[in-house]
Amino acid sequence: MESENYKDRSGGLVAFGILQIIGGVICLLFAGVCCLPVFIAGAGVPFRQVAGGMMVYVFMAVWLVWMGIGTVMAKRWAQTLMLAGAWFALLCGITALSVVGFLFPKMIPQMEIPAEMAKIMLIFMFAFMFVIYLLFPTIGILFYGGRNVRATCRARHPEISWPERCPLPVLILAMMMALATVSVVTMWPMNFALPFFGRFVSGGAGLAVLLLGSAISMVLAVGVYQVRSSAWWGVLAMLVVMTISQFITFSRVDVMDIYKGMDFPQQTLDQMENWASGPLFMGVGVVYVVIALVYLLWVRKYFVIEEKGEIHE
Repeated sequence: MESENYKDRSGGLVAFGILQIIGGVICLLFAGVCCLPVFIAGAGVPFRQVAGGMMVYVFMAVWLVWMGIGTVMAKRWAQTLMLAGAWFALLCGITALSVVGFLFPKMIPQMEIPAEMAKIMLIFMFAFMFVIYLLFPTIGILFYGGRNVRATCRARHPEISWPERCPLPVLILAMMMALATVSVVTMWPMNFALPFFGRFVSGGAGLAVLLLGSAISMVLAVGVYQVRSSAWWGVLAMLVVMTISQFITFSRVDVMDIYKGMDFPQQTLDQMENWASGPLFMGVGVVYVVIALVYLLWVRKYFVIEEKGEIHE
C-alpha cells in the first residue's frame, strides 16, 4: 500500500501550511490597500472601482488561510484541493501570459512613456507573472503531488475525503465552474457589463444574464464533480454559446461601448480608445477558447469511463 514504506512529510506540510497562512494575511493587507484611494481626501475614487481587486484579494486570503490550516493538519482534502488549485493556477497563468503577450505590444505605442521604459515594464510584468502564475503553482504541484506527501496525509487520515471522490482533472474542471458561479459578484464593480449576442448589456439587464449564467454554472459544477456525462456536454454547450455571443458582439459593436457601460473614468477610456478594438478582443477570445476547449476535450475520457461504469482512480 502507498501508506507503507514512505518518508513522513509532516514537517514539510507544516512549513507549507504556515507559508500559506502568511500569504493569506498578506492578501488581506493588499485588500485593505485597495481601499485606500477611497478614503484619501481629494482622490475622488468611488468604492465600486476598487471593489473588484479587493474581492479578489479577500477570496485569496480566505482560500490560503483555509488551505494552510488544512495543510498543517495534513488533511487529505487540503492536499487534494491544493494540488487541484495549483494545476488550476498554472492553467490560468499560461492563459494570462498568452493574453498579456498578445495585448501588451498593442498597448506600448499608446503609452506616454519612453520606449525603453515600456520595455522595462514589459520585462518586469512578465517576470512577476512568471513567479506568481508559473513558478509558485509548479512548486505546489511538485510538493502536493509528491508520493510521500500524499502518503503522509493518507496515513494520518485514512478516511477518504470528498475531493478525492472524482478524478483530479475532473475536480479542476468542477472548480472552474464553481468559480464561474461567483461571476455576478466580481462583475458588480463593472456595472455588470458584458457582450450579449450583438450588443452590450449592463446594469439590471447584465445582472439578469449573469444570474442565469451563475445558476447554470452551479448546476454544471455539481454535475461535473459527480462525473456526469450530461454535465460535460453542458459545459461544452456553454462554452460554444458564450464564444458565439462574444464573436457576434465584437464584430458588430464598438468595443468601447462595453467600457463606457462599466463606468470607467474618461481618462482611462481615452487611453483605451487608441488600441482597443473588436478584432483585438476576438483574438484574445480565441486564446481563451482554444485553451478551454483543449482541456475540456482532454478530460472527456473520464466521463466516457464513467458512462461505461468502470472504476477510476
